[in-house]
Amino acid sequence: MEESRRALLAAIGEPADLTLIRGPGNVGDRLIHAGALSLLAGLRYREIGWEEVASARGELALISGSGAWCRPYHEIMPWVLALAEMRFTRVIVLPSSFDASTDLVRAALGRTRALVFARERESLRQVRELCAARLAHDTAFFFDFSPYRRPGERVLEAYRTDAESSRSFAVPAGNQDISHLCASLDEWLERIAGAAIVRTDRAHVMIAGALLGKRVEYRASAYHKLPAIAEFALGDFAVAPARDPGPPRGVFAAPCPDAGAVPGLEELRRELAAQAAAALGRLPAAPRGGDEPRLTVILLSHDRAEPTLGAIASLRRSARMAHRLLIVDNNSPPAARRELARASAEVGAELMSLDRNLGCAGGRQYAAERAATEYVMFLDNDGEVFPGTIELLVDDLDRHPEAIACGGKVVLPDGNVQLCGGVCAERDGVSVFAPLGAGLRFDSSALGRSGPCDWLAGIGTVARRAALLAFPLDPELSYYEDNEWCHRVNSSRPGAFRRMVEAPLLHHQVIKGRRGSGLVGISEIIPFLAAMAKIYRRHGAILEGLFLFVPELAPGGVRDLDAARLLLELVDARGAEWTLLNWLNGGLAPLLRPWTAELAAGRRDLAAARHELAAAEGGLAAGRRELRRTGEELARTRRELSAIHGSRLWRAGHAYWSLRRRLSGAPEHPADRRR
Repeated sequence: MEESRRALLAAIGEPADLTLIRGPGNVGDRLIHAGALSLLAGLRYREIGWEEVASARGELALISGSGAWCRPYHEIMPWVLALAEMRFTRVIVLPSSFDASTDLVRAALGRTRALVFARERESLRQVRELCAARLAHDTAFFFDFSPYRRPGERVLEAYRTDAESSRSFAVPAGNQDISHLCASLDEWLERIAGAAIVRTDRAHVMIAGALLGKRVEYRASAYHKLPAIAEFALGDFAVAPARDPGPPRGVFAAPCPDAGAVPGLEELRRELAAQAAAALGRLPAAPRGGDEPRLTVILLSHDRAEPTLGAIASLRRSARMAHRLLIVDNNSPPAARRELARASAEVGAELMSLDRNLGCAGGRQYAAERAATEYVMFLDNDGEVFPGTIELLVDDLDRHPEAIACGGKVVLPDGNVQLCGGVCAERDGVSVFAPLGAGLRFDSSALGRSGPCDWLAGIGTVARRAALLAFPLDPELSYYEDNEWCHRVNSSRPGAFRRMVEAPLLHHQVIKGRRGSGLVGISEIIPFLAAMAKIYRRHGAILEGLFLFVPELAPGGVRDLDAARLLLELVDARGAEWTLLNWLNGGLAPLLRPWTAELAAGRRDLAAARHELAAAEGGLAAGRRELRRTGEELARTRRELSAIHGSRLWRAGHAYWSLRRRLSGAPEHPADRRR
């Protein structure tokens, strides 16, 4: 402990300006913070929340230790680190755990200049080649636990119930996830103090239990944090792994999502299946090809395996035609990879496990280039197909060789259509990709007939593989890759897309939106804006979705296209971190704040001035045209005069009048003298 204290304080030094940045989290993170305050006793510093980093500045920033550098919770701390480095001369990350296999975490640490402390050896091993890294105990160890030490009388089961749970064992009856249930650090510590045995998969419940003299049995959470902290810091305490939780769940033991989670979901599934089967029965013949697969279904997976297993199960139940299944795992954790490997072996699928996340477009294109069939189908891992879905889409392309892709009717769990193809339009300078049928019931006659459309969403689309080789998806786009692809293809191949109303897919989509104007809300939409900015740079198109994510660009419902263009240009030129920083600290206020009366008047004056300038430019252009015509007439007159002066008649006349002037005694004409 003293070695860790000396290492941390030596790294901090004696700065004239020191800022402690509190991290996000639950009651366990309050213990980290309380320990950090004990560590810093005697130093002068100020505290700020992580939401305040963009507007702060100073010499040295200390970022509170945490576990928010892992797959389930990595959305905030990489941004906090990036913003702190833009506002402070030096930055130190206090002892934390890191999962460097997470793309965003690895990228953030790979470019940081900060000094990073790991709180256990496994995290140090993962990050020491990415950045300047050292080893020290979690600051929770500096907290004074003595007021809470007392004998306990019961067993406390305090397992996680959030996204960081390993999900490899059932939560026991009577479990109390005290890190979420307790309102204060004092209440949390009293709960632990009253126990004799603590069983948990939370790191700070384990640490507090050990330092309060309890017997602790721990299980790993979603990554290495607990076993690594126990090995590094708690070897002399009554801390040990819990007994084996038993064999893993069966690969297809539970459908995903749970049928009971959405009222009426099973009835909707039956109705969609019946609709697809009826349409399939009306086909004159099954899609040609026999037993030889003509289609490869491309299924992307990332992080959790359960949704992907649900999509695989729907394929097993529903597909009638021969097909290959190619699963692309976009850098999931080891446990998810193991589940996918078992599932792939069971269904005879090919699994491509990648060491980095290529994103949706990158993963799909990577798989399409490695498929060996005439057609490929993109199926998201939150989608379900039904008997006839695939066959109807393939049959439609077989019957329309001029088309290169066909999409089905995508239905949400409430029974309403998300889209069935779409139309593209340019409205007042904004590119609109309008989904057809959105909001209608899946069986509504207003959906119209199957046929041509302008664009298709990625989910549930069957495409000719040759088209994806000729017009590859853009791997740089994390979002809107389907809009950009359809726009690019339509420019060269009008009439390339079709929609099939009779081919349903169920989409268990989580709707993405903006959650406020703080760091969380803005950081979540920055990747969407970055994709829109790339599309704007390449095609000059402002996507309508920009005004949904940034309603400040349309005050009073009036879209400010000048501000929208400038925002997209700034995002593209300056990057995500600069945009986030300046958004949060007010640097983008002239673009994003609501119109004031003065600003509205200024915009009207600017519009009037632009109108006057355009009129003046029009008048100038007219004047230039008139001057050009006058010049042409003058040149023509000069040519005619020159021709006259060179004629014999002109010379004879000139000689006659010269003679008359001399005989009459008139003064000699200057032209006669020159001659």
